[in-house]
Amino acid sequence: MSASADHDPPVLEPALDEAPGTGVNVVVEFRVSGLARYLSHAELMRVFLRAAIRSGLTLEYSHGYNPRPRLSVPLPKPVAIESEGDLCCVQVKVCPESGEDAGRRFSQQWPQGIELMSVRIAPRKASYQAEAADYRFPLKEARRTDELRNKALALLASESLVVDRRDGDGRAAWRRVDVRPFLDSVDVADQGVTVHYRIFQTGSIRVREALDLLGLTQEDLAGPIRRTAIRWCQVR
Repeated sequence: MSASADHDPPVLEPALDEAPGTGVNVVVEFRVSGLARYLSHAELMRVFLRAAIRSGLTLEYSHGYNPRPRLSVPLPKPVAIESEGDLCCVQVKVCPESGEDAGRRFSQQWPQGIELMSVRIAPRKASYQAEAADYRFPLKEARRTDELRNKALALLASESLVVDRRDGDGRAAWRRVDVRPFLDSVDVADQGVTVHYRIFQTGSIRVREALDLLGLTQEDLAGPIRRTAIRWCQVR
């Protein structure tokens, strides 16, 4: 997808207690599609760091020998997954007069495939925690949906769903994880399966684990997996 020129993204303007002259968070909602979905979390962070520096915004910087803009993406995106509703939080020293202008200056430095959805201004110390997310697995027409509906019902009826998981770069030891608490619901339609995840501070179910539990492989999919929605909580 390319950035839409038909209309401006919705903007929530600064709260009343965030008057100009005080540091705030510029909270940018964005989507990732196309070839940009292959960017790793580290690569996406580098894209945003460079874009923030080039934007001309009055950025807050970390301290130390190698200061960097204070910027965060609260929910890392799995590689090769398209996504919608992700957040990037950029701390600035001075509250922008227009959140719309701040978002435009920041996003015009992004590569194709990363698209601005909305902008809002939040208090400087505000942070965000993802509570839930929806993942859509598009299916080829030949895949039997009745079989998947029965599989989904069996998964949701289970008290536990234990999977083998290896963390980090693959050198860590395998461990057993019960992912049933992370699985909220599964909707099966003719053209795809939508899995509703719960996300805790301890983690969540992974895309590969959800595929395996449903008995799906890449060959069953008609296109890229997409994270279609994220429910956010502002924790402070």
